[in-house]
Amino acid sequence: MSTSPSDTSSTSSRDISPGPALFLAQYPFANAPGADTILRSADGVDFYVHRAILSLVSPVFEMMFQLPQPDDAPAVPVIDVQELSAVLDRVLRFFYPGAVTAPG
Repeated sequence: MSTSPSDTSSTSSRDISPGPALFLAQYPFANAPGADTILRSADGVDFYVHRAILSLVSPVFEMMFQLPQPDDAPAVPVIDVQELSAVLDRVLRFFYPGAVTAPG
């Protein structure tokens, strides 16, 4: 049995590799004013967040933000994470001030 060029080998949903953003997150993480970092979920959703908040709730982020950056680093860095956007949204809403629920 032959396969056409459009056929691909089977992959699991966990094989999602980070790439360019496909969507913006919901309020308050959609291009939030003053955000200085972007967390990009495994399914390509950008969450605009603040380093100060991430540093307060996560020793990993605190240490990461203290590392020296190259001179050509972007002003607003993009950090690819392995979590899907639904998971990342819930985690961020848990500790982000005023972000318990999305409006609407």
